[in-house]
Amino acid sequence: MIVLRLAILITLAISAYAEMKNCSVKKSKVDYEVHTRQCCTKVVGYQTCVVAETGLAAWKQSKPVDSISITVQVAGEPIMKMEFSADTMTEEKTKKCVNNMYMNNVCLFVKRVKPKDWRKGGIGLCYTLSMKVHEYSGDKCIYLKGKEFIDLPIKQHMTDLD
Repeated sequence: MIVLRLAILITLAISAYAEMKNCSVKKSKVDYEVHTRQCCTKVVGYQTCVVAETGLAAWKQSKPVDSISITVQVAGEPIMKMEFSADTMTEEKTKKCVNNMYMNNVCLFVKRVKPKDWRKGGIGLCYTLSMKVHEYSGDKCIYLKGKEFIDLPIKQHMTDLD
């Protein structure tokens, strides 16, 4: 019985992780408008998405700095939002949790990273979306450079900024 439960949990974890790779990018046709990258998975029947949008919320020395807002959506409804900038003065790690009527406690942990071959500019983020009640956790790393989203391997080509 224990082996069967373990096999079911492993199968669910593998299928949930595989679904998290279901990502799409919508590019704006005009520069300095929002580009969107969305990764979704189904958790207990509800579509759960992490949406990253580019923006020009941050400015440094009268020039725009790459910035990303990350929104977690459950069943099409936004439940939390975080802002990140390539400005080195911003926080390196952030964790935010909210209670949701569909998923109970939903947490998003975001850590700023940089590829080992990183050149000046851009912003790299790795995030973990977790819902402990449903035993779900999904990881993803993205890099934004000049309004282009680039998916990155989670443990390869990465170094922490701190």
